[in-house]
Amino acid sequence: MAQIQISSLISDRNQINNITCMKNILFSALLIVPLFISHAQVNPSNSGVETGNTASSNGAEIGFGISTMTVTSNYSRVQSYGGSALSENTIGSPFLHDNFLTGAILKGDEIIKDNIGVRYNVIDDIFEGKLDILAADEKAKLIIKSPDYQIKIQNQLFMVAELEGVPKYFEVIQVGSKESLLKMHVKKFNPEIQATTSLTRSVPATFKYRTEFYMLNEAGETIELPSSKKKMIKLFGERGDEIKALIKEKKLNLSKEKDLVQLFKSI
Repeated sequence: MAQIQISSLISDRNQINNITCMKNILFSALLIVPLFISHAQVNPSNSGVETGNTASSNGAEIGFGISTMTVTSNYSRVQSYGGSALSENTIGSPFLHDNFLTGAILKGDEIIKDNIGVRYNVIDDIFEGKLDILAADEKAKLIIKSPDYQIKIQNQLFMVAELEGVPKYFEVIQVGSKESLLKMHVKKFNPEIQATTSLTRSVPATFKYRTEFYMLNEAGETIELPSSKKKMIKLFGERGDEIKALIKEKKLNLSKEKDLVQLFKSI
């Protein structure tokens, strides 16, 4: 099982804006993933973050933790899901926020690149970045997907953790002394359904959104939080009685995010 260790991370979600004051975020024994993730072919000899743009032999460019996205890569995929072009009647989008927002790329407590345009493609579980936030969207590049890097979008902080052997992005919601609360953003694409007769109506393509909550324990395991209070208490093992008493004392409704935050603040 891959392990993740977090020490002295932010104690409150509101402190993310003061990110330079974060202590070390340590990730160890993680699944090895390519430093640069892109549908474009990136020069495999690159093993770190470049300090400037370097053109590779195949035309891809790498700079400040961002690898170029070609016109045949993810940008084109955004225009077409399910093998057909998205219509103007499509409800929702594949993104957490439709527009690029100001963000940063971090490595531990070091800011690698600040004041860039960042957007999270939830469907593909990738982050896109633009060094110039005003640049055209098709100029966006894929940000490194690696447990060594974190991504900040305004007051949201994302990290990479392993889930069933696959690296996934999670939003850091609350860090406790032993366990941390993470949120996974999930979207599902439902393609358009054309009317088959004059008596039926077409149904537009939709992106359905939901969230899932996970616990990151001391062993580095990401475990989805159950809806059952009894099963939730069981996750904490020998501390179950303590957690049960805490839930009762604070009258926590574990189906609500704000109450989950309160729980993980208190443990």
